[in-house]
Amino acid sequence: MPLVIWSETRSVGDDRMDEEHIGLISLVNHIYDALETGADADSVRRLLAALASAAARHFHDEEEMLVRAGYTGLAEHRAEHAGLLQQIETVREEVARLAARGLAPDVGNLHRVWLLAWVMDHLEGADADYRSVIAAASPSAA
Repeated sequence: MPLVIWSETRSVGDDRMDEEHIGLISLVNHIYDALETGADADSVRRLLAALASAAARHFHDEEEMLVRAGYTGLAEHRAEHAGLLQQIETVREEVARLAARGLAPDVGNLHRVWLLAWVMDHLEGADADYRSVIAAASPSAA
């Protein structure tokens, strides 16, 4: 069962951003499934690397969109993005430490809470803050 399910209530008012959010949610769900089913550390590391790469691309795209829209909360949003990318790196390092000790990562509370918070806190918090600005500025507004 997925950890996070996309719904239109999570839309930020821009089709491209929504598609990227759906992709990030899918990656988070794949990581959760891997942890839940006892995947080996290399598999989890590959998924985390994919999440890091997709998140960095998405954050870049989102920040460019916010610049074009004249979003006044851009500095804070950028700082949150940087923090989220650092969180991914911290989890990647933890998985690497486990792998070096011959241990498989598991879906302990830290990972479950982190994955859920990573998506939901940002998407339903910081990203929701710019919905009205994007809806007014975006040609692909929903």
